[in-house]
Amino acid sequence: MSDKEKLLFINPHQFGHTAGYYYYCKYLRTEYDIKYLGFDEGLKKLVMPGTNVIYIQQKKNKILRILNFLYNSIRESYRCNYDILYVYSFYLSFIIGLFAKKSRKILDIRTCSVSANPLKRRLINRLLSFNTLFFDRVIVLSPDLIKGLIINPLKYHYLPLGSEKYFGENHTFDDLRLLYVGALNTRNIYQSIEGLYFFLERNNFKPHISYTIVGFGNIHEEDTIRESIDKYGLKEYVVFDGRRSYDELPEYFEKCNIGVSWIPKTSVFDQQPATKTFEYLMSGLFCMATSTKANKDLINNSNGILFNDNAHDFADALEDVYKNKNKYDSARIRETVKEYSWQNLVENNLLPFLKSL
Repeated sequence: MSDKEKLLFINPHQFGHTAGYYYYCKYLRTEYDIKYLGFDEGLKKLVMPGTNVIYIQQKKNKILRILNFLYNSIRESYRCNYDILYVYSFYLSFIIGLFAKKSRKILDIRTCSVSANPLKRRLINRLLSFNTLFFDRVIVLSPDLIKGLIINPLKYHYLPLGSEKYFGENHTFDDLRLLYVGALNTRNIYQSIEGLYFFLERNNFKPHISYTIVGFGNIHEEDTIRESIDKYGLKEYVVFDGRRSYDELPEYFEKCNIGVSWIPKTSVFDQQPATKTFEYLMSGLFCMATSTKANKDLINNSNGILFNDNAHDFADALEDVYKNKNKYDSARIRETVKEYSWQNLVENNLLPFLKSL
């Protein structure tokens, strides 16, 4: 019989497909008896010794799906005598906070609302704030995020995003091998494809360059990317590989040397930390990043370049990157974000926080 405390992660997303949680489990499993409850979204199932994953089958009806998730989450809290419930924030999280069996309850807020509709955004943020009333502590990715929420300052704890080192050797920068990894919805990634076209048009010598896009979105967003590749005749240069799990990412970070952190410069995304920025830098990729506040906090002359979120500025940034490519150094790039490794964040931030509850 284990004498470890029992920790239950409750997250609607399938295990291994949410930034952070896979690594929380990886680096906490020696300290806690861990279970992870989430939907089976039909994605690749990842196995981690020391982590017991409870899959909930998705129902087609959205309302029934949500009710099923809430019911199974609350039922599981009573099934075992958990010491800590760690709940991924969604609109109805308060129901888990209210009805789950009493234990130390943590709400993990990853983002404020990203709706383009100001009224909808305000309402959702109020609901997120309401959720926090039913939890003992609240974790946020950035102190700036709580500006859009109403949270008791005595409750919140700052746990930044981080990254695993997907590639640990030094990249060569003789040619440019661009990589975008992440969500596609509302990100306007097609503009980066257009920017690559402008760059190639300016340089008739056709420099050695490639662009790999790894990510997922709705059908419209994915079709827009494919149509942009066709429209600009870039099949020779651009590859859209779709969704990949975390264990499939290392090959991309080894193959590519320039990371594209394209985030629209809007009030919605401006202060939202981007996992991809950390991932590129931690793996020694030089980072081309749109100049959001969150990216400005990480990008400097040693590790990347900032640009505005439009095709022409992206083309200008590519010009600069191409001219200076022989100056980049993977070891120096990694050094700028060494404190943001998942292992360091878990062992020196999350674990002490959990122990203090």
